[in-house]
Amino acid sequence: MLNPYFITGLLSGEGIFTYTTMGGNVYPYFALKASVADTALLEKVRGFWGGAGTIYKTPPNILLKVFRMEELMKLVWHFGDYQLEGKKAEAFKVWKEMVMIKTVNRKEDWPKLHDLAANLTKANGGEINRPRKKRAQ
Repeated sequence: MLNPYFITGLLSGEGIFTYTTMGGNVYPYFALKASVADTALLEKVRGFWGGAGTIYKTPPNILLKVFRMEELMKLVWHFGDYQLEGKKAEAFKVWKEMVMIKTVNRKEDWPKLHDLAANLTKANGGEINRPRKKRAQ
């Protein structure tokens, strides 16, 4: 079994707390990217969380993605006990709040979820896409 502090360190360097949007909804997820040569390691990481997530092979890379809320909660609990540091900790804090909102999944929380998604993009070092101005017709 992998050391939980190793898991935190690995995910701090190679993982990302992020989200996707579909149909106006925001869905938080976690991803860990590595070289195909590290397939066995990603399998161990997946096993560490009881088989959470799905592994996608797109040579030369391999990607572990965790989408399901009950599986994302395993990550929330892990990083509560084995804390991240620095910028990744900032991103995790925002992402965790998104996960908590999605577990309840109330429509009245959706605007806050969209605001958090924008904050997470910034915490991950990305830029917020601004809506384009409508052209006069």
